Amino acid sequence: MRVDPRDPMIASMIRSIRVVALALSLTLLISFPAQAVDPVERRGDCVNGPGEWRLVVQSEGPGTLRVRFELKDVVSGQTWQLFLSDDGVGIFSGTKVADDGDLRVRNLTADRAGRDRISASAVNMDSGSTCGGSLRF
Repeated sequence: MRVDPRDPMIASMIRSIRVVALALSLTLLISFPAQAVDPVERRGDCVNGPGEWRLVVQSEGPGTLRVRFELKDVVSGQTWQLFLSDDGVGIFSGTKVADDGDLRVRNLTADRAGRDRISASAVNMDSGSTCGGSLRF
């Protein structure tokens, strides 16, 4: 049996199907907003001492974020206490010694509902200088 698209009843059904398909597409786009693909980065200078910090967050796949916190040009051999948090929940806490004037922490965390506020801080246990900041992802 052949269907004639010029038939008023068939044409009406085709229009209805197109409207439903468009409505479903729009609903899915609104329900599942696009995730940020590009990394978000913040950087700044350390306070009361040499060095600069860099905080980078990027998507590591569905439901997971990769967080990187780096210190550059700090005094080699000095000990630093480092903290990372996601929406106020601690995701890393540890002590590291600067090697060749640099420190780096990498960590994975769950991508919480809504925009995540990622914070990072570092305190030099020898001099008291501080580094850190935050960003929204």
